[in-house]
Amino acid sequence: MPHSLRSRFQALNEEAAIGDTVAQVRRELARPRTVLLGFRPQIVDPASGRTLWISTINNLTKTWYGAMLLRPTSFIRGLRCLFGDQALCCRSSDFRAVGGFRRDYPIMEDAELCIALHMAGPADSSRHRGRGRVRMLMHRPAVTSGRRIVAWGELRANLIFAYISVLWLAGATPTQLHHTYRTLYKDVR
Repeated sequence: MPHSLRSRFQALNEEAAIGDTVAQVRRELARPRTVLLGFRPQIVDPASGRTLWISTINNLTKTWYGAMLLRPTSFIRGLRCLFGDQALCCRSSDFRAVGGFRRDYPIMEDAELCIALHMAGPADSSRHRGRGRVRMLMHRPAVTSGRRIVAWGELRANLIFAYISVLWLAGATPTQLHHTYRTLYKDVR
């Protein structure tokens, strides 16, 4: 995956034009064998292989409470916000119909995509009414590295994640989100 944001989004949007399914996954994600909608997150310490349960549970539950806080009516109609260390998939026709990832969002682009897909509904629907369902597959984990969480400690890492999510929920601009991200996130590779 290219490092610059512009080339990253360009690559993601161009790849969506080629196939039938779009899968947005994190760089360190162990690829699941079956690619469908969303996969239950499982964050693992790369050194010990131990599951980081506090972070995994928070990452799983924010799928629901993020949507409930952001758009309660849409939550009832099927909106779920898959963002962060998760994997999500959609039909490329739906991805293209909503314009793909928003280039102005360097982070939280996956949550923005979930909202756009939900609001638009399936592109190939004969009775196009919007309000498509965003679902998570609970029986298939998407295992991802918890290196940042281990380096920062679970409490600090989850507070940082929560703070950026709250800023996004409160309507922070992409520039504000990017500045906060750069201030709080230290590269631990």
